[in-house]
Amino acid sequence: MIYNRFMKKFLAGLAAVSVAALSLLCACNTEEENGGFKRSFFAMSTYATLAADKIEEADFNALADEVRTFLYAADSSLSASVPASYVYKFNNAAAGETVALDEISYEVLSLAKDMYVETDGYFNPAVYYSKNLYGFTAQGETPTTLPEEKYVTAFKELSEHFSEVEIFELDGAYYATKPDFTAKIEDDEREYSLALDLGGIAKGWCVDKVNQMLTDAG
Repeated sequence: MIYNRFMKKFLAGLAAVSVAALSLLCACNTEEENGGFKRSFFAMSTYATLAADKIEEADFNALADEVRTFLYAADSSLSASVPASYVYKFNNAAAGETVALDEISYEVLSLAKDMYVETDGYFNPAVYYSKNLYGFTAQGETPTTLPEEKYVTAFKELSEHFSEVEIFELDGAYYATKPDFTAKIEDDEREYSLALDLGGIAKGWCVDKVNQMLTDAG
């Protein structure tokens, strides 16, 4: 069951970014195809291809570079596993601490909060620790046993404080303040503050942005 759920999540993410692409590590050369051009990439842990026709090669290359620059910035901002990202810094901040955001993380986190309200909490990006319990990690390690109930209960309660995340703009800069609430678990010395994983919204948001780039390019 855990494996099937992981594969569904992986395939959904793969489909979501199939309309656009970026190379965070390396980009293939532009190729001609059926009167148009394409470039394949490895972006946000996903293989994808950017393709267009009725366009000059120079214009396509400029568009592909624009997409690459945008998605590189998005991944660098939103990844929960990249130490330099704003989400990673938020996750590692102490409860009640205010951390800086960039415009991308501010916009996506704002949208996530709207979706949290719109869905009565069913969409909740504060389930970072809960998903890790079941093996939905960047390393993709599937657990062999179900997690202890004390962790399930504690992390669920922690995630329910997502509505208390405060995000604001001040003097042209962006910030987020973590809730004061922390989770404490018996026989575990660690004190857990709320942590985010925006993977449930980040790729879709990026696809919408890239789709607009394609539209603007004609």
